[in-house]
Amino acid sequence: MKYKNIAILGGTHGNEWSGVRVVQDFLPDLLSRSKYKFKAYPMLVNLRAIEAARRYVEFDMNRISAHLNDTTFSQHYEWKRAKELDDHFKSNKIDFIIDMHTTTSNMGVTLIVTHLNPSLAALCSYVQSHMPEVRVLLAPDPTQKYLISQAEDGIMIEVGPCMQAIHDAKIIMQTAKALELILDALDMSHPTQKNSIEFYEEKADFFYPEKYMIHPEFQNSDYIYLKSQTPIFIDTKGKEIFSNEEHEGYAIFINEAAYYPSNLAFSVCNKKLYEY
Repeated sequence: MKYKNIAILGGTHGNEWSGVRVVQDFLPDLLSRSKYKFKAYPMLVNLRAIEAARRYVEFDMNRISAHLNDTTFSQHYEWKRAKELDDHFKSNKIDFIIDMHTTTSNMGVTLIVTHLNPSLAALCSYVQSHMPEVRVLLAPDPTQKYLISQAEDGIMIEVGPCMQAIHDAKIIMQTAKALELILDALDMSHPTQKNSIEFYEEKADFFYPEKYMIHPEFQNSDYIYLKSQTPIFIDTKGKEIFSNEEHEGYAIFINEAAYYPSNLAFSVCNKKLYEY
């Protein structure tokens, strides 16, 4: 592919340790024995949050990039760290960013992109040819808040379910495998001959009604098509709330722990086909 300088990020969220372990324990050996055409820059992102085993110290590192020109955030550690990363990306002419994450939701292995083009589609298709369980999620980022939006192209590896601030061997190995396949694809001129890829596109977010929780029958149902009249919320007295037509779609990030501060319960997507 066309990319020359690749940033590989772990620990963007300090309580998502799989990416940290991959950067520390997997990448050194892989990069020493692989003769990639591009130059790789492995990095740990939110150092203070990793040490504290928290998602962030003051501001989410995967949201702060939208505020890099706003000095009202300049006293935040994460803002200062984002500035350092931005300088690093620019000085090393980073043209592709890989950012590794985990989720408490039952998302399996998901590759998240902010846009699709033939290069990204071919890359995702190559990964799926070796890991058929992998799904592709399109999450548009018009404000460029994500770290991967700071390069021409990029991709997030999201793997779950995984509890926060633990070393889950299965999740770490799935992350490492997906990362190695992405790097292999980036090293190829034409990683696949396939000319279409199925993907999910975010459509709408839904929030918790007061005093309600995710229904047990809905929990862990990520990527299952949510039909009308499916129980989605329940309170402690057993009162249920059922989905309606506006909820129809493929549900994702169901009961994600990191989204509790924003009261986000789940999102829904449409399934589409990208031809290239």
